[in-house]
Amino acid sequence: MNQLSGRIPYELGNMKNLILLLLGHNRFTGSIPVSLGNLSKLEILDVHENLLSGVIPQELGKLESLIQLAFSHNELSGQILVTIGNLSRLEQLFLNDNQFNGYIPKELGNLNSLVELILLINQLSGLIPDSLGNLKKLEQFTVHDNKLSGHFPETIGKCIKLRYLILSDNLLVGSVPTSVCNLRSLEILHLGNNQLNGRIPQCLSNSVTSATSSNGALVLVVKGLSLELQRILVVYTTIDLSVNKFEGGIPDTIGQLRSLRFLNLSHNSLIGRIPTNLRNFVHLEHLDLSSNKLVGKIPIQLASLTFLADVNFSQNEL
Repeated sequence: MNQLSGRIPYELGNMKNLILLLLGHNRFTGSIPVSLGNLSKLEILDVHENLLSGVIPQELGKLESLIQLAFSHNELSGQILVTIGNLSRLEQLFLNDNQFNGYIPKELGNLNSLVELILLINQLSGLIPDSLGNLKKLEQFTVHDNKLSGHFPETIGKCIKLRYLILSDNLLVGSVPTSVCNLRSLEILHLGNNQLNGRIPQCLSNSVTSATSSNGALVLVVKGLSLELQRILVVYTTIDLSVNKFEGGIPDTIGQLRSLRFLNLSHNSLIGRIPTNLRNFVHLEHLDLSSNKLVGKIPIQLASLTFLADVNFSQNEL
């Protein structure tokens, strides 16, 4: 880590044989020089964690040798360049933690080599484009903390190599499509703090099978979905469905999730008794069922959960 400051020199654009330009973790200010668009052999352009502002120069859309483009943790603004969709060799696109606005360009669906698409913590709006379903090599798609709206795109189910799908803290509506069950490599599914509704797809167990075989752990954090855990396998370590409008009882089948370490169902409208088979959560460390309409007694069987460190049953009718 250095502490270089000032502007990125315009003259760097004269270094026509440059392959790597790594300027991350500094204190550069000002805009990204348009002259960098002359670096036709450039494979990695990394200026993350600086104080850069302004827009992405149109000229960077000509850098067809780029494999990695990292602009994260700056103060960049404006729209994501449509011409980034021409960078056919691009594998990693990091634009997170900036002030980008406007739509996610549908042209990003042309990036057939893309493995990581990280757009979190911006001001992006509009729909998640269906064209992203073309990204067959995509392993991580993270867009949380934006203003994206519309439905969860069904075409995401075509991205069969996805491991991390994080769409939380947006304005998404509607139900989760069953196509998500095609994501057999999925380890983290985070849909919290949207306006989603309907049921968790019963076929979701399809998407966690490979996580079991690879010792992975699927983290499920969902907002606005009715609570149905009938066919979810035992690989989950975290379930957080708090601050929603879930109704009905806590299903007995939840006791099948033997690897669970964190369960938060607080601030819903759940009724009925606490299932006694929660004793199966032998690794459970955190249990929060507060602010519901649960009745009856707290099961004595929970005393056998020796790892349990944090319990909250308040604001019920126990």
